[in-house]
Amino acid sequence: MQAPVAADTPGSIFGWVWHDVCQTAKDGEPALTSAPAGCIEAASPLGDYRADGSIDSQEPPLAGIVVHLGAGACPSAGLAQMSTIATDISYSFTDLEAGTYCVSIDPSEEANLSLLRPGIWTFPEVSEGVIGRTVVLKPGDVIYDVNFGWDHQFLP
Repeated sequence: MQAPVAADTPGSIFGWVWHDVCQTAKDGEPALTSAPAGCIEAASPLGDYRADGSIDSQEPPLAGIVVHLGAGACPSAGLAQMSTIATDISYSFTDLEAGTYCVSIDPSEEANLSLLRPGIWTFPEVSEGVIGRTVVLKPGDVIYDVNFGWDHQFLP
């Protein structure tokens, strides 16, 4: 039996912001007849194909993306923010009280604009604007995989 966790034991949220790669035909090459690996056929602002929304070992974390933490369910911001790094864990918020939080990213925010535009979110949902995930922490919870996938329009 596991020992009870004290009500004031802090929790943490960890996750990745990654480049969800979808490499399609380049200008001058024949049009594709089926979705390449890592892509799905879907009409989107990027064309006939977009990244599949699944992280794999070949897809790199994106460094320098500003991630926000807010109190309560999404949309919410204002508690903390950090810039992602390209190492073991892309971002983390630690020493958090039990409660509900919103982890969000605005691709049009000045710090993110040059790193993310043009493109779309592919995980946790397909979207072009601000994206967020509501996380409920119990005392002592350590929640991993609060992830966000981005498909750049002009990168492989």
